Amino acid sequence: MKIYTFTYVVNAPTAFMYKSSSFESPVVSQATYSEKIVLLEECGNWLHVKTTYDDYKGWIKKECVMKITGHFFDDNQVIVKTQSLRSKIFSQPSVSETPLLEVPFGSRFNVLFKTPSWLQVELVDGKIGFLQLNDVRIDTHALTATEGVDLAKQFINVPYICGGRSSFGLDSSGFTQIIYREMGIKLPRDSKDQVNSTRLVTVIEEDVQKGDLVFFGVSIFGLYTKILHVGICLSEKEFIHTSSKTESKAVAITSFENFKWYCYDILSIKVFKRPIKWS
Repeated sequence: MKIYTFTYVVNAPTAFMYKSSSFESPVVSQATYSEKIVLLEECGNWLHVKTTYDDYKGWIKKECVMKITGHFFDDNQVIVKTQSLRSKIFSQPSVSETPLLEVPFGSRFNVLFKTPSWLQVELVDGKIGFLQLNDVRIDTHALTATEGVDLAKQFINVPYICGGRSSFGLDSSGFTQIIYREMGIKLPRDSKDQVNSTRLVTVIEEDVQKGDLVFFGVSIFGLYTKILHVGICLSEKEFIHTSSKTESKAVAITSFENFKWYCYDILSIKVFKRPIKWS
């Protein structure tokens, strides 16, 4: 078994990360197109990697990763991120062409050339592709709480997928991580770690504001607490989240009154958190 410390880039629209080097192993997270990862270990057709954004480790199929000489993103070029939930990359600037691939929200590209309707971009594998201009966001300012909530609503009906971390499918903490990333707030991957982030402060339920996070869990007489779920507050009455327990099994808006996370209400807890920079 060889050990590596090189940086690689994801060369697939999405790539599931597994707990061990087997499809029978649980999915722990997901990496997305053009995301930088660190290669830790190689075992057959599997790679043990760490995502550089959140330092999350998992096993990924070797075919989903490509080694890049130097840095894929050039500081001297314009870098754009896709803003559509699904963006098609074409070989020519024409929607009549068969797409080369379809990438999720937040995929990053180096821009080579711009026309009024299209961007010519560099792909991870060295090929040239074309993105429609209205599929990308060139202005990368951090979103406000209101803008972040508006973005979250665009994800409504994106399916729940355990371990999902993209606009193709999400779990609850993958969803909050993506939305908060666009607001310039870096969160850990899992809800149990997000709730303890030093970038957040606790607020009481009566003071909840739009954009605050709400964590759900169980507490046994204060001796044992476990966070199991997270969502984004829309008001003191509603929040947006994704869960396998909702009727749609997708991103949805739910009222606090109607959401029962745990079957024993006496054990259920809610914890509200707000970014320090909003306080």
